[in-house]
Amino acid sequence: MFNVTKGSCPYENWTSVARASCVNPDHFHCLKDEYDRIGWVCTEPIWVEENRCPVFNIVANKLDTIECPKVKCPPYIYRSNKVDVEYACRYTRTSESSTTLAPPNNSNSDNIAILIAVPTIIVVLAAVLMGIIFYIRRCRFFLNTNRNLGKMEVEANPDESRNLVKREDESKHKADKSNESFYQAKKILDKHNRILITGVQGAGKTYLAKSLVAELGKKGKKLENLWISDLTQLRAKQNKPIAEGIFILDEIFYELQTESRVMETFNVLQSFLESSVNKTVLITMPSYIWNKHKDTFKQATLDEVHIDLNQRNTSEKRLILRYFMQQYALSERESERICGAEIALLEDAGPKAIGFPALISWLCTTPSKENIERLISHPLSAMSREVKSMKESRDKQERGMYLILAYMALHGGVLEVNDVDQNLFGELREKFEPDYDVTDIKKDAEMMTINHFLFKNGNGNYEFNLNIMKKIVFVSVAEDTTVFVQKHCKKDNYLRYIIDKEKFEEEIKEDYSECFIKI
Repeated sequence: MFNVTKGSCPYENWTSVARASCVNPDHFHCLKDEYDRIGWVCTEPIWVEENRCPVFNIVANKLDTIECPKVKCPPYIYRSNKVDVEYACRYTRTSESSTTLAPPNNSNSDNIAILIAVPTIIVVLAAVLMGIIFYIRRCRFFLNTNRNLGKMEVEANPDESRNLVKREDESKHKADKSNESFYQAKKILDKHNRILITGVQGAGKTYLAKSLVAELGKKGKKLENLWISDLTQLRAKQNKPIAEGIFILDEIFYELQTESRVMETFNVLQSFLESSVNKTVLITMPSYIWNKHKDTFKQATLDEVHIDLNQRNTSEKRLILRYFMQQYALSERESERICGAEIALLEDAGPKAIGFPALISWLCTTPSKENIERLISHPLSAMSREVKSMKESRDKQERGMYLILAYMALHGGVLEVNDVDQNLFGELREKFEPDYDVTDIKKDAEMMTINHFLFKNGNGNYEFNLNIMKKIVFVSVAEDTTVFVQKHCKKDNYLRYIIDKEKFEEEIKEDYSECFIKI
């Protein structure tokens, strides 16, 4: 609730007023609303971009920002509850009782006041300047990025790091034009009418494909989007006359694919491409498969239409990093924690088995219990420990949450609360939490949206926030009972997570050790 006050904001005794006004003093804000009134409110802080000031939107009942209307505006990103920002974003009341953004006091009628005020202002400005310099050095990736970042959607989608960002309307998908990869991919597609997008899991392969499809839809004639995700579907299209449309071949290749299966899929793909020369075709492929069979794929000249999402430049990484820190409204402590790992995040090659968007999304939702450098170097191991702790927890609710995740991992990654497969859920309950009350499913699923394990889609169903987590949960279930998983999982999906010992390759263990099980 916004509490209108007759006076100015309590900048001189901010801490004591904050403690007296809010249960959590860090949530105290003194600012103006859209009616130009000064007031205070207790609410979660937000990030405010450089050259903007925080305000409270009464209608929306939330914090917002406006363009800074004065000089001396904050040239850095800051939290909305930060009391020592530039004077331009401080709110005081003049003698006429109107709200103003307070400038320095320049009254010409009082020379003594000037003599006192000027040195004070100089000292304050010097202190602020030193703070800015320190902040820039400490967290320089906040600067020189896109001012329109709020319009950006950074997510990988359906079957990789599918839901890095919760969408308000999944029926509409805006093309992301704010990054280098999009422009490079668009250029390739415009020239060749086809593109191959490679990257590790969570790199954003399918998201980029969807962005390109959305862009193509703006060029006039609406074409049907045909998504093909397995060899059976691809064969069906190969043996039928190709209808006009945009073909997205998403995950017809996967990391655990055997060499014979890769070659079989490639032969069908090559025939498909030859029969659809004038059609628009987008293909996604894991980096592991591309690197291992690159010479084979060159036979279909796929190297000429290739873009590698593992090779994002530092500027694009910085944009993604800043977006997620704003999206999850990180505390000052968590922000500093991630800022301190800037070199490891932006300049190093990073872990081999997880894409940059997925890594940053996960780091932003993981409490600072572990050393961040360790999390960055071995993220999948840390995710596995997180899942294992739920599975073996002494807390009944946590075991119940694991039960829900196990069900979703074996049920296509989706939970429809009003249409649960009672046979599958019942058998899993007997294995992992026999006393679980099924009436708690919705409540526990909602709880997992708060800790970012899940998100609720436009249909009101729950999905994994990170598809990589779905793989790890799948493996944790299969470790206990592989036969059970074989019984309840479609063969094609089963083969994506479970590998025969005789077909095991050591490099797979190095890159994807937490996302498969060897039998």
